[in-house]
Amino acid sequence: MNPSENHTNCHLCLESATLKYKNYPGYQIPSFFDIYYCSSCDTSFSMPRVEGNEIYDLIYKNGPAVRWYNRYWGYSTAVKTKKKPLDYLAESEDVYWGVKESLKQITKNALIPAKILEIGCGLGYLTYSLNKSGYNSQGLDISQEAVNRAIKDYGNYYICEDLFKYAVNHENEYDVIIFTELIEHLNDIYGFMENLRKLLKSDGKIVLTTPNKSFYPSDVLWATDLPPVHCWWLSEKSITHLAEKLNMNVSFLDFKKYYSRHTTWVDLRKIAIPITPPVFDRDGTVIDKTTTVFNRECGIKKILKKAEFVKLIFAKMRYFWVRNNRDLLIPKNRGPVLCAILQKK
Repeated sequence: MNPSENHTNCHLCLESATLKYKNYPGYQIPSFFDIYYCSSCDTSFSMPRVEGNEIYDLIYKNGPAVRWYNRYWGYSTAVKTKKKPLDYLAESEDVYWGVKESLKQITKNALIPAKILEIGCGLGYLTYSLNKSGYNSQGLDISQEAVNRAIKDYGNYYICEDLFKYAVNHENEYDVIIFTELIEHLNDIYGFMENLRKLLKSDGKIVLTTPNKSFYPSDVLWATDLPPVHCWWLSEKSITHLAEKLNMNVSFLDFKKYYSRHTTWVDLRKIAIPITPPVFDRDGTVIDKTTTVFNRECGIKKILKKAEFVKLIFAKMRYFWVRNNRDLLIPKNRGPVLCAILQKK
């Protein structure tokens, strides 16, 4: 290979990025991608850049059977049965705990209710849960099908519009913009973020979450979804660089409270190259259908788990197994997900 082919300009900071893996398997057979790493901004990204619209359509069509994405369908059903759906989401996953905790910090001294926009609201359950908790929240999504379904399921909280067009007529309108697990999908991060910045009031804030490269050892190649679904793997340094370019301040949420109550770990033995096989075959069929993460236990197992002494014994055993296993990466103040709060300077 020609030495020049081993490097390219980083798509985030424009410094030199190094080819780390050639022909990494993509989300759908038979696609392959090259993985590059930029040490200047601690960012990994995939090449070539391709539109993933067809794959997103497949994910939406097969959602309950697609690994990792199946949980979203579970949440969309479960929130309608909960008196406090935002609390339920926050206890279910660090992503939503991050959103809840960030909003708590941002709005604690607010004299009037903050006007909130969730970008890429998808199935709509987070926007719904925010409104049920007393927030004034709207959801924006480019998919008319997704918005129609959200309105049908939860009410008239949703807008179908392209962000770039929406920003033209809604400048300086929102106190807070939320987007969860979205930035890693974008080809044009700066263009997207500039339009979010336009939507914010002068003291407005952006709350974003994304898989956290900073949590992993430096020799881990790509602990996130396969390209082109995820074309970035961003770190805290990546987001700091992004904020500086956007002339914004940034802070990162401390997850200590969450992880002190939720025993979570990453098995380093299971993030070898490649981490996961492709999800769809050539015809768009799910290769290995997953079962829902919301399976209900029954019978004697369910009865035993209700007994406090049994729960305590299992919790103690699990704790000591996790803490003493050197192959497990244990979250503390930071974890597999980062939550950043960006504010206009």
